[in-house]
Amino acid sequence: MVQYHEEHGIFPKREPGQDYNIEKCVKAYIELIKKEKAAAPKSKAEDEYRKMKAMREKLKFDHERGALVAKTDVVAACKFALTVVKTSLMNLVKSLPPLLEGKSQEEIEITLDSEIVNILSSLSEGFKDIESQKTTK
Repeated sequence: MVQYHEEHGIFPKREPGQDYNIEKCVKAYIELIKKEKAAAPKSKAEDEYRKMKAMREKLKFDHERGALVAKTDVVAACKFALTVVKTSLMNLVKSLPPLLEGKSQEEIEITLDSEIVNILSSLSEGFKDIESQKTTK
């Protein structure tokens, strides 16, 4: 190991026929370890920077090809969808009584179930429309 470090310039070269200067070799080795430790965080930071830069470039590419939707567009679409569901549910108060009048409990459950499925179906169709708009941009 000492010869390897000497050949690679880590340890000072010994004079022919002389022994290694242990003190100088140990000091050189300690300096090597200090340099490696100092360089490690920098290389980790550089790796993290490279990863973040690559991620940014991927997001940029995805945005350009239409695979991403702006946050404001998503928020607007969700608000619209929730408003449609809220309005539909609130309208049930007026539309259900005539439909339920004179029906048995089982018929009432079937009618309620059907109305709820219709509301959820319209919500689902709304999200499909949003998805199709995203892919056509």
